[in-house]
Amino acid sequence: MLALRFTRDGRVTLHRDPRHAGWIFVYFTSLSVLATVSPFGGQHLLSTASTDLATILFAVAIHEWAGRCHLPSPARQERERKPLPDFTPPSRTKFHPS
Repeated sequence: MLALRFTRDGRVTLHRDPRHAGWIFVYFTSLSVLATVSPFGGQHLLSTASTDLATILFAVAIHEWAGRCHLPSPARQERERKPLPDFTPPSRTKFHPS
């Protein structure tokens, strides 16, 4: 899976890591299985309520998995953390009238 990655210093890099896309194969496969066993044009192996419950549980599980795949590990975040530039204004010399 290819993804654009935006860094803190404004650079854009191409990031390739198949672990970030591992959930999508399970998503499409499971969605196909749910559609096949559902009463909505499938083989009618599950009731409407069972299909709805299975779909909700499936959606929550995939959502959590996809979210966890997206987040970098804390160690990786620490390695990539760069200090922000100091935006404090330069000290000004005070004018002392004589």
